[in-house]
Amino acid sequence: MRSRSRSKARSFGAPLARSAWVVGILATVTLLGMAVGLPLLVPRSDPGAAWLWLPSTLCGLIPVITGFFLVRGYELRRDELLVQRLVWQTRVPLQGLKSVTVDPLAMKRAFKTMGNGGYFCWTGWFRNKRLGSFRAFVTDPARAVVLDFGDRRIVVSPDRPGAFAAALGFSPDGVEEKS
Repeated sequence: MRSRSRSKARSFGAPLARSAWVVGILATVTLLGMAVGLPLLVPRSDPGAAWLWLPSTLCGLIPVITGFFLVRGYELRRDELLVQRLVWQTRVPLQGLKSVTVDPLAMKRAFKTMGNGGYFCWTGWFRNKRLGSFRAFVTDPARAVVLDFGDRRIVVSPDRPGAFAAALGFSPDGVEEKS
């Protein structure tokens, strides 16, 4: 794989960008407000009021469900990257990794094809002209690191992008380090 062995696990944080905080807090307050407020808007004597439980419940569940998918950090192991979630880890095998590039513009003009586009993180599948299709586990686009496997790309945002690239055996510009 790399000329330098990675026998020891390395952990990296996943700090949130200010925009992710703002969008996340505003969306959570709005959704929870709707969950509480919708049933209060319609008199209980209205026959249609019984159906308000559905949108009200959905508005209350969205922040909870989305919370499970948050990115809390990254752990590099010998042959895999573990993306730390709230209650589980997403495993990304590192076999076939061709380059690692620190690229603060990687998420620029990316549109979501499936996933979360800014509610406390950017996770899922995205596309832009620069990278084509890629999978993202990003909390701060300004710290983006692109893992290029040739046939697929993954974007992450560790707290120390250069150290993350170096831990994988690459300089921050994607050139393989010599040991």
